[in-house]
Amino acid sequence: MCKNIDVSGTVVDAGANVGFFTLYAKYYGAKRIYSIDPDPLPFFYLEKNFGQDANITLLNKGMNVSDDGMDINLSLGASVGTSEFLVTENSMKMHIPTISINSILKIEDNINLLKLDIEGTEFKVIENLNENHFNKIHQFFIEF
Repeated sequence: MCKNIDVSGTVVDAGANVGFFTLYAKYYGAKRIYSIDPDPLPFFYLEKNFGQDANITLLNKGMNVSDDGMDINLSLGASVGTSEFLVTENSMKMHIPTISINSILKIEDNINLLKLDIEGTEFKVIENLNENHFNKIHQFFIEF
């Protein structure tokens, strides 16, 4: 599935979980990776796996349209949270810090690949992108 994806520049792995795609991007030559996940359990493993790598920035946040935070339903006993769509008896509502594409683009001139696996918030993030974003983001890899 990733065969023709170019990860040679800056990669944003939003919804990184424990870092499988981060590892892929690192292996195939990403110069800079932002590995983002709001769930404390997978983030613990992100830190174990990549905490010593100076080219990988780990952010225990969710990706959203602003940096104001958001409410999610964190599924207990699973490594999946969702912003709006899945509420079960095993989920817990919590407010998490967030980061936006704008904040990353204040640091990076462009994003070679934006990978989004952000449990329903993909649509909101994409709807809020403008022409400037599309000029600076070269590829998208989106799970929905």
